[in-house]
Amino acid sequence: MATLSLVKNPEKKSLDNSGTKPLAKMVRVDAIATADPFKSLFSINPAVLETICKDIKTNGFDGSQPLHLWKEKGILIDGHTRLEAAKLADLFQVPVFEHSFDSEDVALEYAIHMQRDRRNLTDAEMYACITELDKRGPRGGARFKGSGEHMKDSRIKTAKVIGTSVNKVQKVRTISDHAPAEVKEGLKKGDISINQAYTRTQQLRKPKTKPSPAASASIDPSPSTDPSAAFPPAFTIMDELASNNRIVIIFPALLSIDVAARLVFDLNGTLKRVLEAPLLDDQPTPALDLPSDSATL
Repeated sequence: MATLSLVKNPEKKSLDNSGTKPLAKMVRVDAIATADPFKSLFSINPAVLETICKDIKTNGFDGSQPLHLWKEKGILIDGHTRLEAAKLADLFQVPVFEHSFDSEDVALEYAIHMQRDRRNLTDAEMYACITELDKRGPRGGARFKGSGEHMKDSRIKTAKVIGTSVNKVQKVRTISDHAPAEVKEGLKKGDISINQAYTRTQQLRKPKTKPSPAASASIDPSPSTDPSAAFPPAFTIMDELASNNRIVIIFPALLSIDVAARLVFDLNGTLKRVLEAPLLDDQPTPALDLPSDSATL
């Protein structure tokens, strides 16, 4: 009869009935350290924290969801909300699983991996993760000056770690490099999305067209979310008509015909009201005068 393996290998006493070693061990709550970038990468949602705390008080800490520690440094890399909930519930110890990592970059990628597989990252969290990865070396998406295959490879690596598209990574990098402080702050707080922050950043980066010095009433076709911002105020046209008995509209040389046509169409109502209004002690309304050097449609 063969000798039982347990007799030959006493160390197997540490195995459980499933044939695997226990994954977690109990660690005192006050012995678990937290540090950046891990503790600030994902913000703690107060509503979620309250829910977990209540569940712990009712059912105890869920042993199937241990905290994840960097073994060599004793730093928490995943489970900050659960740790805070355990503290609020006055637990003495919690189950943890220890990992060995070659570097902080590898540990950071693992922390992001755990979060992205557990839930959908918010735009604010995605922005924080991408910018944090971009501070580092080749692992996770190194930043390369210029463009080409190196930059494309960098975007692909970062997108894979985050679990998003290459296009989203590029938008975040544009925001990080060019957005004003208030746009970045709004994105970090979750007040605006990545797409909204990117659109605003691109609008601010575009040069504005300067009006011609000779124009009596100029139209600046620079981008604006408010269409009325492209048109001169009505009193400018009134003053011009009252002073010179005519209205001159000069379009910028680079303005396309279709844009000019749209502007004239939108101005039609204003011009009609101006021309029908009594001017200079009820003098007859003058005809619209377009000089030969002005744009005509």
